[in-house]
Amino acid sequence: MELSEEQIVFIRNDLQQRGIVDPDLGDDLLDHLCCMVEVRPETSFDDAYREVMKAFGEHEFVSIQRETEQLIVLTKNKTMTTTLRISGIGAAFFLLVGSLFKVMHWPGAGASFILGAFLLVVLFLPITFIMRYKTADTGNRSMLLNIIGAACGIFLAGGITFKMFHWPMANIMYYTGIALMLFGYVPVYVISVYKNSLNKVNAFSTVILIIAVSGILFLANNANSERVNQEYRNSLMTEQQQALALQQRVQQIAKQDSVRKTQMEQVLQNVALIRSAEEKIVLALEGPGATIPSVGNMGNRSIPLEILSKDGTTSFTAVTQAAANSGITLKEEEWMGLPSGILLQKLAQLRTEMLLKSI
Repeated sequence: MELSEEQIVFIRNDLQQRGIVDPDLGDDLLDHLCCMVEVRPETSFDDAYREVMKAFGEHEFVSIQRETEQLIVLTKNKTMTTTLRISGIGAAFFLLVGSLFKVMHWPGAGASFILGAFLLVVLFLPITFIMRYKTADTGNRSMLLNIIGAACGIFLAGGITFKMFHWPMANIMYYTGIALMLFGYVPVYVISVYKNSLNKVNAFSTVILIIAVSGILFLANNANSERVNQEYRNSLMTEQQQALALQQRVQQIAKQDSVRKTQMEQVLQNVALIRSAEEKIVLALEGPGATIPSVGNMGNRSIPLEILSKDGTTSFTAVTQAAANSGITLKEEEWMGLPSGILLQKLAQLRTEMLLKSI
């Protein structure tokens, strides 16, 4: 069968109605369809064309157009694609190396992990979102899914990195990422992907996997926080006991040595000031009647910073003056903004150092 000009125009118009808008793609498909129709055994053009369309499938042309558009986007963004690959490989490499070095307590772990996290959060995840955004099907919710997915990755990666280095806002970022995953990504995924998926078993498995991973991340963070808190408490109790033993020794010397009594009493007053700052921080963390073993938020930075920043006997200025009376110089940048557990340890160590200098 040899097609007429009218029949060729009919096929071209039909392709446009089926969603083929790219001229080059339309020409290729037109040529392909014309060849298929001409070799069909049916004598009628309508019958031959109908059978060819059945062979293609009703929605196949839309998929071809979408995949062609995605391929064009990827081809035009070679630089972005290359950056995506390099940043992804670099992020994976440096994060793995940093994690290994951290576990083995080797030098360079922090720098490697920070570099990996930087590549992941600043380059890989944003570029991944941009590429997915450009190639997403605007007819469904895949754009929103990509936005939420990118945000989840950025918040989780940032939160984990901040927690490793005890930086502020770590828990907020971490739990925001988990919340976005559970209450943002999963509902949108169910609406946009699960309902339209031909393989609902795989889609259902993905939803369960996301929920399970979110639960594991939540529990792992709580377990790790409790472990860190316990380490802080154990170390702090040891420091407290050492300082208390030295304080009792200095008190004994002050009673026995009348010449050094005034000096010793001055040191004890300064030590008491440091101790009151510790007690005020513990009180602010856990409330009235709290003791070191009951403190559960050793990573809090805002409370000790607030206490030391205020004027009064427990201000950092007063603590600095008390230390200076024993010949100890404190640098503000080494104290302000530390987690509660570390700051309490440093205050206990300061008391010990002041008492040792007086003996």
